[in-house]
Amino acid sequence: MKLFFITIMTLTAYGSMQAPDSCDVFCRGPLLDAVQRAHIFEDSKHFVDMPMLYDPETTLTAFAQLKNKTDPTILREFVEQYFTEPGTELQACQQADWLPEPKSFEKIHDPVYRQWAYSIHAKWRTLCRRVY
Repeated sequence: MKLFFITIMTLTAYGSMQAPDSCDVFCRGPLLDAVQRAHIFEDSKHFVDMPMLYDPETTLTAFAQLKNKTDPTILREFVEQYFTEPGTELQACQQADWLPEPKSFEKIHDPVYRQWAYSIHAKWRTLCRRVY
């Protein structure tokens, strides 16, 4: 018996072949369908927030080779091997060009609103994240 390894490809509307992208993992397709149907996470959004450890083609090719795609235990093991927990791809950062009082805020005539805008703007110092 010969084994054939199939590279999963997406056929575009023009008939040309292109490698799968992250939408083929997180927006549509058999992997997303299997994970959601198996209910391996309490929150249905959990899986789509998980960063891939490998490129989409590698991940989808490995998924295609799974023997039992409906077994929640097998799916959980697959997800643990090919994905990391949500948020692990984010790193705190500091914006090099951030100013505590941007000149554009001087156009806000009401001093209460201007101060409120500064306080909202200051939150960027703690909200900024870089994807790595």
